[in-house]
Amino acid sequence: MNERINDTQLYKIVSVYGIDINFDANFWFNWQNDYWYISIWFSAIYIFSCFAGQKWMQNRNAFNLRFMLSLWSCALAVFSVMGAFTMVPELLFVLRNNGFHSSVCDSSFMKSAQQLFWQWLFAWSKLIEFGDTVFIILRKQKLSFLHLYHHALTLIWCFIFFPTAVGVNRWKAVMNYFVHSFMYSYYSAKAAKINFPKIIPMFITTIQIIQMFVGMLISTYTMALNFGDFASECNISKG
Repeated sequence: MNERINDTQLYKIVSVYGIDINFDANFWFNWQNDYWYISIWFSAIYIFSCFAGQKWMQNRNAFNLRFMLSLWSCALAVFSVMGAFTMVPELLFVLRNNGFHSSVCDSSFMKSAQQLFWQWLFAWSKLIEFGDTVFIILRKQKLSFLHLYHHALTLIWCFIFFPTAVGVNRWKAVMNYFVHSFMYSYYSAKAAKINFPKIIPMFITTIQIIQMFVGMLISTYTMALNFGDFASECNISKG
């Protein structure tokens, strides 16, 4: 993987909406750099548990978990809104002052303990989001391959890329926080039987599709820089 990070300045007190938290970014960079493969085990256990859970529910009645699902989705919505409010301004600042190329190449967010903390939370939140599938299984709803694929691989991707601290990470985290702010808010309200006009789910589906295409565009752009003549000018990787 990448070089170990030995910067004592990365250990800072992070203020999260008025609460001071000791965040040792140096430790977590190195830990996830050394043990990123644990995400593969997490994902493997997740997939096995999904099939085992479906088997266990096969001859059982579906659970009515609307209230719990609404609370679960509401908690993830609040978390996503907090992440978006923290990280979106930094991305917009870089875009406005330095342009798109810099937003992909520039790793200046590493100097901000606040940004690093929410990048770290973003990576670990993918493990927490496995809980979405628990509700699908216990409520005996259709569990698609796309759902399993997305949750399992996203966790692995986040664990691999967090310790690289590359500029493109800001895009991935910001888009995810932003889209999930709307998505989980809608899921929470829907579970609480709050009705919305059709334009709302259409809007959420649209921003999800936009997120996917923007992610593909940024990944392609980054790969082109990495294998082209601009690799030395762009801080794409630390190793």
